[in-house]
Amino acid sequence: MATSINFPDNPTIDETYTYSGTTYIWNGVTWGIVPSGLSPNTVGIVQLKPELKVGTDLGDVGSVVNIDCSLGIHFKMNMTSAITSLTFSNYSTQQYKTITLEITGNFTIAQPATVEGDWTAYDGTLTNQIQIYLFNVTAPVFSSALINW
Repeated sequence: MATSINFPDNPTIDETYTYSGTTYIWNGVTWGIVPSGLSPNTVGIVQLKPELKVGTDLGDVGSVVNIDCSLGIHFKMNMTSAITSLTFSNYSTQQYKTITLEITGNFTIAQPATVEGDWTAYDGTLTNQIQIYLFNVTAPVFSSALINW
């Protein structure tokens, strides 16, 4: 026989409710289980600012490209020439962050010396997604992973 949980009426976003040792959190639409060991204040897509949900289209790019991290977490770009310099600005060292670069264009891309990871499988004939992970809250440490399709 299934147990019915009586969640609070009219909850506010991020309100938590614990029942039988399981903590639930209201995301504005539904109650979700907070995974064991995680903070109930973990942000979901519902709580993101609108500009973070849709991504930032940088359009046609080449040569020197700067990713302004204050504009979002997902960036699309179409290379019109090789990227010889890729830099990041306005990132917060107070948060861990994943930045996704969705890149098309049959040109080469120079991996920044500040970003660890293996980009040798980069293929300009495919759509490539590079996920950049910002770690360390005192000095920025970047790590990355490459996905292409």
